[in-house]
Amino acid sequence: MAEAITPQEALSLLPQLDAARAQLPAFQKLKSVRPLLEGYDWGVGGSLQFELVTGLKMARAESDVDVIMTRPDRPMSVVSAQELIWQLQELAGAHADIQVVHGQNGFSLEEYAQHRDRRIMIKTASGPQLTADPWHFVGEN
Repeated sequence: MAEAITPQEALSLLPQLDAARAQLPAFQKLKSVRPLLEGYDWGVGGSLQFELVTGLKMARAESDVDVIMTRPDRPMSVVSAQELIWQLQELAGAHADIQVVHGQNGFSLEEYAQHRDRRIMIKTASGPQLTADPWHFVGEN
């Protein structure tokens, strides 16, 4: 059976990345978002995670930075989420797709920050569901 690697553990492998691959813009963006996400429990997902864990060249220059964030103890306000998304895009130059997770449930922080609807989609083990309060819903595990 293969060993499971958490997103946080995958992020810790970044210093071991081949020097040429580390110069790829996607990995440079990952490095630039680290200080902005300090204070959160987070790791990397997607193609960057896959490459860090397996060593197979999966990331491309234009790859997004997929962030897996463990749900903070205190819910983030819409304004705080908007500020974080803005900082990642403007200061780090990265589009970071942040999934806030708790157990088997998760939601997109960007969708929450956009505040386009009263309800937001939660991804659950039993399928997507809509809720008005993703912080409360995600906590119901």
